[in-house]
Amino acid sequence: MPYLWKRSKPDLLVYLDASLHTIRGRGRPRWPRYLLAEEHLRLEHARAHCDLYIHTDGLSPHDVASRVMNFIANSQSKTLE
Repeated sequence: MPYLWKRSKPDLLVYLDASLHTIRGRGRPRWPRYLLAEEHLRLEHARAHCDLYIHTDGLSPHDVASRVMNFIANSQSKTLE
């Protein structure tokens, strides 16, 4: 279901991505390449329509959260103008 994300009508869609190398380094050493490719296919529509795309390689969870929070803060300030 490539449009599953649209069912809940989110206010903001954040797409988090990581390379196979990073996924394997994050506690999933046997994560297969075909599964990542399938995931990318299934999420292609969400990625194309996301409000914020973050490639998480080299980022800590804190870094990712900060980027999302900054994006939200900037988005809210623009709507107030």
